[in-house]
Amino acid sequence: MVKYEILIVVNSVFIFLARFVSGVVFSYYDYLDCFYWCFATSIFYLGFIISVFIGRGFQKSFNQKNYFFNNYKKLLNKKRSFRAYLFKKITRVDFIKIRHFAWYLFQMEIIATTAYISYKVGWGWGFDLYILLVASFFYLNLRKYSPAIYLFPLAYFIIYLTIYFLSTKSNYQDGQVIIYIINVIFTISSIFYSQVIMELGRVIRYVNDENRKSHLKRLTSFDTLTDTYHKYSFLEIMNAKLDHNSNEDVITQASTIIIEISNLRKINEEFTTELGNEVLKEFAYILRKHSENYEKYIARWSGNEFLVFIANEDEVVVRNYIEEIKQDAMRNRFGVKGAKVQVVFGLSHTVSFDYQINKFINEAYEELANNREKLNYEKGEL
Repeated sequence: MVKYEILIVVNSVFIFLARFVSGVVFSYYDYLDCFYWCFATSIFYLGFIISVFIGRGFQKSFNQKNYFFNNYKKLLNKKRSFRAYLFKKITRVDFIKIRHFAWYLFQMEIIATTAYISYKVGWGWGFDLYILLVASFFYLNLRKYSPAIYLFPLAYFIIYLTIYFLSTKSNYQDGQVIIYIINVIFTISSIFYSQVIMELGRVIRYVNDENRKSHLKRLTSFDTLTDTYHKYSFLEIMNAKLDHNSNEDVITQASTIIIEISNLRKINEEFTTELGNEVLKEFAYILRKHSENYEKYIARWSGNEFLVFIANEDEVVVRNYIEEIKQDAMRNRFGVKGAKVQVVFGLSHTVSFDYQINKFINEAYEELANNREKLNYEKGEL
């Protein structure tokens, strides 16, 4: 998918050029206050553009499998110095947060410049057009999170009218027509290329989604008894999903649950394996039933174990889900008197995705082992 920082950088380039050229014209006609302002804002945009390219390149270099960079990384990670501190900060930059911060600065600069120029030389120089440019982004946005997003263009329209009524109206001042034409050209260009970038992003996202669906469909292999994923197909799907999330920021938090039917072997020995299979089928149904409203993946992990991966739910919600499963399983006798199921759970919850699914699973197994020991202690088996 076309990344949001591309859209911000492209518009920053257009506004940098507009501010720089307008500053030159202001300087030529001796509007020194406006010249200084345009020069300062053009430097701001230029600095942002350069920092994005340098930061991306620097981060990419240190993430590559490069002997020199990897050894330098290990060396600095062991030191406590300003250079090591600065290195860690740079290599762990979250560009998702940066693009949001840049977007806020982008809007603030446009409003400030429109207000300042209108105050100094009056209305009618074309700087107000950039407020309309920013407002249009909320309609062109790839992700319209909620209807409330349309309140932002309304706010910009109110700001636009406020500046209009508070500023003096100027006509045919020296250089005014030239600067107005400059701003019109760069505003239209910015809107046009933003639309092109966003449409291209939609096309690429659609193609990627279709390819991903077909790829996941090929990977999908279900356990026929429980109608849940097999272990290895589940791992491939999860790793692909987490790799995709590192670029798209789709998953904000996740939980991995390991569930063990601790007395399944005893049920097989006392009531036959056919009943044991019915227990597995019914238990898989219980897992699905209580997770209908969650974004989840359920896998048959081993003979008596299931794994559930739940995305974008708080840990408290997930633990409530575990408790519901536990209570439902304990009440269910699976049609045979005395066939009581004992389940043990292990949970791993995270808001960080610096590692693969195997790390989450290992953490869940650690809690599972602790809970198993507690259960054995309560039963007097320890």
